[in-house]
Amino acid sequence: MARIRTIKPGFFRSHDVSQLSFRARLTWIGLWTYVDDEGRGKDDARIVKGDRWPLEDGVTWQDVERDLTELSMSAHVVRYTVDGRHFLAIPKWLEHQVISRPTPSKFPAPNPMNIWDAEPFTEDSMSTHGANTAGTGNREQGNGTGNREMEPSPLVTETASQIAELFESAWLHWPKKVERSDAYKRFRIACRKIPVDQLVAAVIRFGDAYADTTDRQFTPALGTWLNGERWTDELPSRPISKMTRGEENMQVVARYAHMAQMEAIGQ
Repeated sequence: MARIRTIKPGFFRSHDVSQLSFRARLTWIGLWTYVDDEGRGKDDARIVKGDRWPLEDGVTWQDVERDLTELSMSAHVVRYTVDGRHFLAIPKWLEHQVISRPTPSKFPAPNPMNIWDAEPFTEDSMSTHGANTAGTGNREQGNGTGNREMEPSPLVTETASQIAELFESAWLHWPKKVERSDAYKRFRIACRKIPVDQLVAAVIRFGDAYADTTDRQFTPALGTWLNGERWTDELPSRPISKMTRGEENMQVVARYAHMAQMEAIGQ
C-alpha cells in the first residue's frame, strides 16, 4: 500500500542526488512511498516497476533494477538477504521522513552481515535478480551457482557484534584514522577471504609497522589497504636515508682537508 511522504526543498540542491541519473532520482523518490514506516520493503525490481512505474511502458523492470543498483552503489539504499528473501532499506530513514504513529515493519532489519556489497549492474543480472529465485543467480552472481556475496563464508563464524569488536581492536593500531566506515565495510569483506583472527593480527602488525616507519601522509587508509589485500605484502620498513647535497659537499670538504693534513705531516 502506497504511503503519503514528504520531500524537502533541499532535495533539489543535494550534491548526492545530483550525481544520480534522472530516472534513478524518480525511482529514489518513488521508493519513499514504497517502503514501510521503518523504511523497508521487498527487493524485487518487478514489484517496484509495477508499483512505481505502472503506466510507463518504456520503463522495464530491468531498467528499475539498474536504478536500484545505482542507488545501492551510491548508498541511497541498502540491499540485503534474510533466509533467502531479498529486501531493501533506506539508511537513516527517519532523517528523511517524520512518521506519525508508525506501524512496525513486518520485514527483518539489515545488519552488517546480510547487506550485499554493491557492484555495477551487468547484463547477467537482468534475467535473474528480478525473478528473485534462490539458487539461480542474480546481479551479484551471474553464474547460476548461487550468490557468493550473499552466502555466508565458511570462514566467518563470529556474530556481527563480534566482528565489530574485532574491527575496533584492529582500528586502534592503524595510524591513519580516515574513512572509518569504508574501512569497516572492507574489513567485513576481507573476513570472507581469511580467518578474522589472522586478519586482525595482520592489521595490527602492519599498523604498528606503518606507525614506526612511515609518515602518516604516506600511510594508506585502512579501507584501501584491505581492498588491495595488502596483508600479503612485506612489512613496511624505514627507507635508507640519502645524504643531502649539502651533506655530500661537507663530506668532500672534510676529505680534502684530511688529505691536506696528511700531506702537511708527511713534509
